[in-house]
Amino acid sequence: MIANKEKPVIENIVIPKEKLAELNKILNSGCSRGGKKQALKNIAGGCCSICGSIPDKIVKFKSDDASIVERYCDSCFERWTEGKDQVRLTATNGKDETIAAREKNSHLGD
Repeated sequence: MIANKEKPVIENIVIPKEKLAELNKILNSGCSRGGKKQALKNIAGGCCSICGSIPDKIVKFKSDDASIVERYCDSCFERWTEGKDQVRLTATNGKDETIAAREKNSHLGD
């Protein structure tokens, strides 16, 4: 378990207008699902952790043994901060041993 109850670091993801237009063009094209996912990774660093769309925020959880980085679109981030999406996060060390776990709404002080 993550021992500390520190709040995660929350940052806005800034995508230049040209890159965002390029990404939207790819996402709205007949490109394969894998191609769209790769474009999201290349331009935005990944997709929203909940719905898979273009992320607007990056949330970083840290503990002594692990760190978890997630991305959220504004809509999912708002739902998450309101506690409507309560999902358990787990990080493993590759040996099927849990080294960190946290409820997604724990940054609210719950």
